Amino acid sequence: MILYPDPPTSLADFPVSAFLLSGTVSVTCPQPTFGKEPAALMQLVLKRRPPWENEFRQIYSVAHAQHSGFEETVNALQPLAKSLGVLALSYATDIKGLEHGDALLQASGAKAAEWQSLIGGNRAATGFFRHLSEQYLDFDKDLEALYRYCDHLYKKNLVPLTLLKVYLTRIAFTETLRKMPDVPLLLTNERLPAFLAQLPVDVDVDEAGKEEERHRLIAWELFQRLVLPRFGVLDAKGVEVLRSLRENKREEIERLRERCSVMAYEVAPSATAPAFEKVIATKASKEIRELFELDSKTNREYVAGIFSDAKTWAAFAAAVSVLFSGAPLLLSAGGAISALSLVGANGVKAAYQRKEKLRQSDFALLYSIARMR
Repeated sequence: MILYPDPPTSLADFPVSAFLLSGTVSVTCPQPTFGKEPAALMQLVLKRRPPWENEFRQIYSVAHAQHSGFEETVNALQPLAKSLGVLALSYATDIKGLEHGDALLQASGAKAAEWQSLIGGNRAATGFFRHLSEQYLDFDKDLEALYRYCDHLYKKNLVPLTLLKVYLTRIAFTETLRKMPDVPLLLTNERLPAFLAQLPVDVDVDEAGKEEERHRLIAWELFQRLVLPRFGVLDAKGVEVLRSLRENKREEIERLRERCSVMAYEVAPSATAPAFEKVIATKASKEIRELFELDSKTNREYVAGIFSDAKTWAAFAAAVSVLFSGAPLLLSAGGAISALSLVGANGVKAAYQRKEKLRQSDFALLYSIARMR
């Protein structure tokens, strides 16, 4: 499983089931810069105090926090090092490189302002400074020219569009994914499926295939809901518990996974929390007890506690209802990512301009992290 496209910056970014159900969990790194030019540019900005100083400082601060958060998170996951992979997505972010992001934006048929929410929280901050680093090289390492370029971006209000193009360029780079076509993706940006579903791609999957993937997603969500109370928000102690479970409870994990797969076929779109509780109490209680080594009383309390948060199960029921609808969003998003890996952003853009749709039957199975909390 690959966490994509945003680098994790805290342990809270990981659903625990990712480590319990996957052989390896791979994360994508933040975009690195080439050298000291971001700091040098910041010093120049602080010295000259342009009107856009505060905005620039904010993006700089976010980029620094993202790099630091990523390093701290990877270090905190060292007890799980055998099951943790780190992927570097290497792609150009200079003016020409950002054409890939622009191609995706055009292929969506939407205006940039409609998708500014994709980069909420400045998700593209590290990519923005990578872009400035590449521009610095294009300017023959002329810091003054780089400052003028930034001044132009801010005065013309082009920074939001540049951030969006930087982010979409990262999405467009799927060479790594192409080499691992059977690896499920965990989308770390809950807004991304809606954007990907706008791209001109038809998912060519028969009804049997759709049903199979739908139930795989439901089984994944069920598993996550059943184990989450044992961990809450993942922390250092939880990482140690995960390590112990992976090393000592593989058979028990597999039995609970299989039980969730069976229950996924028994979940009705209109099921309520009490109905879920009844199914789980009668069909998964044994597997939960064995996995976490609970006595009978504690196990009953654990199962009851799973349903103590009505909002959580209301959200789960809503997710199940969406998966049973005629056009599952993640299915469309998966087809779009698969198409990108085959024809690239420009190929998708060309299909949009021809008013055609690419047909894509080999899609990646996607999970959305937003529905797992």
